[in-house]
Amino acid sequence: MKVIVKCDNCGNEVEVSPATIGKIAYWGQKLRNMNFDIDSTDIDVELPESEVNDPDDIVARLKEIRIDCRNCGDYICLDCE
Repeated sequence: MKVIVKCDNCGNEVEVSPATIGKIAYWGQKLRNMNFDIDSTDIDVELPESEVNDPDDIVARLKEIRIDCRNCGDYICLDCE
């Protein structure tokens, strides 16, 4: 599988494919190398317990990712809910 990010405004484009056998794609750096930015993310964090002793005590969910084109300023927000 691969992900293609293409700006409809200026044509800037990047294709991201997995870099490892485990199907992991390191897309943040590849986007930045091709004049895109992951400008902002929206993460919903819940603390079910009053005290955090372990990373598993935190419940976090990605809600949104915004990708900006540095060439022209256009952007897309990806809703993850």
